[in-house]
Formats: sequence, structure tokens, C-alpha cells
Amino acid sequence: MQLTACSELARFTRTPHHGIINTAMSSIASSIRNLWPFGPIFASELQQMSRRKRSYVLRVGYLALLLSILALGAVSMNTTYARQDQSVVMLAERQATLGRSFFVMFALFSVAAMHLIGPVLSSTSIGSERLRRTLDVLLMTPITSWQIVGGKLFSRVLGALILIGLTLPVLAIVRLLGGVELSDMLGLTTLAVATALGSTAIGLWLSSHINRAWAVILLAYMLQLAVYFFVPLIIWMFVALGMWGSTGRQSQSVVEFWMTVMSATNPMWTTIIRVSPSGMSQFASWWPAIIGQLLLTTALMFLATRAVRKLPKEQIVTHDVTPPAPVSATETKTETETQIETETTDSPPPVPLSLVSTSPLSSHFTSALPVQRVTALAKHRAISDNPVRWREMLQPMLPRKWQRRVATYTTLGLLGLTYFGLGFLGALDQPELHIAYMFCFQTLLLMIAVVFSATCIANEKESDTWTLIIASPLSGREIVYGKFFGVLRRLKWPMILTASHLLVFTIVGIVSPVATFLSLLVVITFTLPWVVLGIYFSLACKRVTTAVVLNLLTPMGAFMVVPLMLAFVDIIQRGITGNSSRLSELTYYYLPYYWIGTAIIRLSSNFDFYDITMPVVGVRIDVISFTFLTFGFCAIGAVVTYLGLKLLSRRFNKIVGRADG
Repeated sequence: MQLTACSELARFTRTPHHGIINTAMSSIASSIRNLWPFGPIFASELQQMSRRKRSYVLRVGYLALLLSILALGAVSMNTTYARQDQSVVMLAERQATLGRSFFVMFALFSVAAMHLIGPVLSSTSIGSERLRRTLDVLLMTPITSWQIVGGKLFSRVLGALILIGLTLPVLAIVRLLGGVELSDMLGLTTLAVATALGSTAIGLWLSSHINRAWAVILLAYMLQLAVYFFVPLIIWMFVALGMWGSTGRQSQSVVEFWMTVMSATNPMWTTIIRVSPSGMSQFASWWPAIIGQLLLTTALMFLATRAVRKLPKEQIVTHDVTPPAPVSATETKTETETQIETETTDSPPPVPLSLVSTSPLSSHFTSALPVQRVTALAKHRAISDNPVRWREMLQPMLPRKWQRRVATYTTLGLLGLTYFGLGFLGALDQPELHIAYMFCFQTLLLMIAVVFSATCIANEKESDTWTLIIASPLSGREIVYGKFFGVLRRLKWPMILTASHLLVFTIVGIVSPVATFLSLLVVITFTLPWVVLGIYFSLACKRVTTAVVLNLLTPMGAFMVVPLMLAFVDIIQRGITGNSSRLSELTYYYLPYYWIGTAIIRLSSNFDFYDITMPVVGVRIDVISFTFLTFGFCAIGAVVTYLGLKLLSRRFNKIVGRADG
């Protein structure tokens, strides 16, 4: 945009008969170039983003979700305050209450959406340049690495800023209704912009180290979840432990200090405290959180700039092109013979031919692995006739050993700290706490399954292996089932972590064995259909990012948008007829959280036969009937998974455009 303006101004100044105006516009054009160092990258990125259809889809979906939430709140408020004999004062109070409710919903939605959208927008910022081998060309130009990083950051943030700008009329409506100070509106808007900058910078920094967009999105979400949720929870537990030995004044000062730190480092916490009617708004301010996000953005930009600047140095070190010294023919022959003798004596024994498949793809997949790895694998398992499944079953959750170690130590460390703090506070023996643990495990497992399934085939499309797979005689069933079992293989360790948590607290007698079995069964069977859907998106979409975003939005729509829409219908029906059909409770039957929570809270109290009221129908059943009903819905999930895999296998050739035969 700046480049276009500068070129138009320069062309205008070259036309005759303009005199002093030409000189003024020339100075303006040069000042724009000087004041905007990120102009070249910003303009090129903006031109590419303007041609993408997903930008329009994102805007429509964002506005539709926000307006549906606001409409639900408006109908609920109208139903609550539906009275005919209202004075002017009561009407003004009702409008102020409605405006305050709009502001609360708008604030929570805007900040949470910026946390989710930012990493998606910047997930391909630098990694795509490295995959296309165009980053080296950019580094050869006069554009500095700081300009590259800054231009990409601000061009991606522009997409989030457009979303914030599209929702500003909501604040205008809130201003007309009253109940909210103008300073709070300004602070919220600025915090949403700063949050978009911070979350986008996280994705940009990860993209400078990781090429795959799905890995950047997943790691960014996990990093934000750890920094903004688990770390504050652990700090609060230690603060609570320190309060036990303190006086009342010391305890209050410790709590105030903790809340001040949280206000400066956690935008979501600041938003919740500022908009909550609990009277705690004096402990949180908009501007410390805004400054904290700006400092985070600056630090991550500096780290990303260093990573981009190190890339050519690493290539020079790894690709040394110093020509060797000339040697004679006899010396060459001697060195060659010596090398052959060394390879024959030091190399591991070859893989037995009886263990190698005769499939045309077996040589390709085995060549992608080191010789020592293939030899070690050959000692333990034979290569099957389906090379896709064989290769997918060997893929770990994280490709590098240091990544697996960091993930393992971080997860176990955070989990151990929560156990220690909650155990010291005497809260680990409460079943409700383990429901919260299982909700976190289920959400994390679902997120990992959604991302891995959406990238299992899309990654092949971005490499040279997809053409080879399509040209091979492998059937669609072999490819689909191979990818499906590969995703399950990557979900092994999250499932082991979830099962270990339940088994430990089952042994100590807090969670019942039946509740543990039902919870694990629900976690597995309710996650498998989303894996199948992710494989479909991975087949149908050309880009990995598109497949990941669609597969992330689908469960969010099923778990959030559909209940909101049905609750909207219930509120309207209650306002018209006075009775509610409870349609929103239909979503409980496919929500794993309902079955997990009910199983743990009902079956962990010495198997007492409490009455359980089923959603929508209102029928009261006992624990045994609930157990069999849980088995039935888990069986439905397994059947849906099988039918989805079978349908994908049959339509595989049509989806990918391969001829039947």
C-alpha cells in the first residue's frame, strides 16, 4: 500500500505545471519511505493476503459468531426484564444493564479470539519462505532481517486489526445504551490490538524455527495455555501456601501483588477482572497488560530477527564449497580402496531380504530412514505389505529427541507442581478437581488429534511423496487406514498420560474403577470421529493451514456455536410460550465432557445409586443404566468412525482426482 502511494506520488510529481505542489508531494513521498522501514515486505505480503479467499471466510465467521453471542445475550435480557409497566428510570437502568452485558461479551470474545487467530495468521510467515527457498533471495536484497520480520508481522496483524475494526460498531451500540465508561472501551480496544500483536509475534517466532504451519499453530496454543493458565495457577498455589503462615495484612498484600503481576502479564485475566461485577477492578488495569504485550512483541521480534540472520551463516557452515587439493591417480585409487574397505568393515549388516516388502514404495520409505534405524527396526518387526502404514507407525509424536525431552519434562513438571500444590491445600481428594483435570486432558488430546489428522496427508502434498503415493498401486483403503493408524500412534503418549492420572487416583481410592474405565472409553471413542474428519480435510484441502483451521473450527462450532444457537431458540420459545424445550441440552449427548463429568462425580461416591436426570427428556435413571447408556454412545462413536473410514476409502480416488483401476 505504501509502495503504491509512493509510486503514484512520484509519477504525479513528474508531470508538468505543478511547481511548489510537486516539491511538497516529493517530500511527502520520501518521508513515507523513511518513516515506514517495513514497507516493501508489508506491501508484498498484503498483496498476497488480499487474494486469499480464507480472509473473507474468516471475517464472515468472526462476525457471525460474535453477533450470535450478542443476540443470545439480548434475547436473554429481554426475556428477563420483560415487563410492560416500566418507568423511565427503570427503562434507562435496563438499557445500561444491557449495554454492560454487551460489553462483557464483546470483551471476552475479542481478547480470546485474538489469542486464537494470531498464531494462525503468522504460522506460515517465515516457514513458507524457507520451504519455497525464497528466504535466501530476500536476504540477498538490501532489505534487512529486521525489515523482513517487521513487515511480515505487521502485514499479518493487519488481518486481526480488520476484524477488530469490523466489530467497533458494537462498541458504538454499547455507548448509546450506556453503562460503560469511555475509558474502558478505549482500554479494551487497545488491549485487543496488543493481544493480537503478542499472539501473532508468538507464531512468527515459532515460524522462524519451524517450517510446518500445523506445528507452529499447535505449539503456539500450548505455549499460550501454559503461560496464561498453568503458570498462573501454579504461582497462585504457592502464593496460597505462603499465605497460611502470614497475618491478615501480609496475606492481603501478597494477593494484591500477585494480582498486579497477573494484570501486567495476562490479557485474559485483566479482561475478566475489569469487566466482572465483583468489585475487583481496582486490582487490574488495562495499560500494564498493554505494555506487557508490546514488550513481548518486541522481544519475540528480536529473537525472530536473530533466527533469520543466522540462517545464511548456518548454510555457509554446512555447505562449505572449498575445493579439495588435487591428488594423483594412484593416491585417488588408494583412497577409494581404503574408503571401500572402511565401509565394508564399519557398516552394519544389511537388512534381510525376507524382511523387506516387495511393494514399489518400500524402497522409498526405507531410504528416508537411516541405515542403522532400518537395521534396528528389522530386528524387531518386519516391513509390512502396506508401506504407508508401516512408515506412519514409525513416526513419533515429535520428530526430534530434544523436542520429546522438553515436552516430557515440561508436562511432567507442570503436572507434578499442580499435584504438590493442590495436595498441600487438601484439594486432591475432591472428585470435582479430577473432572477439571479430565477436561484439560480431553481438550489437549482433541486439539492434538485434530491437528495431526489434518496434516497427515497434507504434508505429503507439500513434498514429493504425494505424487509417488498416487502413482503407486496402493488402494485408497490402504492409504486411509495407514494414515488413521499413524495418527493413533502419535496419540499414544497423551493417552498414556491421561490413563496414568486416572489409574493413580483410582489406586488411592478417589476415582472409582468404573469411572476410570468409562472416562477412558469416552475419551477414545469421542475423539476418533474427529480424526476421520481431519483425514478428509487433509485429502480435500490443498494447503496444510486450511485443513488445520477447518478441522479446528469444526469442533469449536459443534461444542460452542451449536449450543449457543439452540440456547437462542430456547430463550425465544420461553419468551413466547413461557416454557422451554431444552433443545440446547441435546448437545450433551455428543459432548465428551458431560459423560466424563457425570461418570466421575456419580460413580466415585462408593457406588451409591444416585438418580441421574438425563438431558432434554428429563428421565431419572440409576448408575447402572447410565453405565450402559455410556457404552451405547461410545459404540455409536466407534460405528461413526468405521463408517467414515469406509466412506473415505471408497471416495478416495474421486477426492484426490485419481482414476479408478
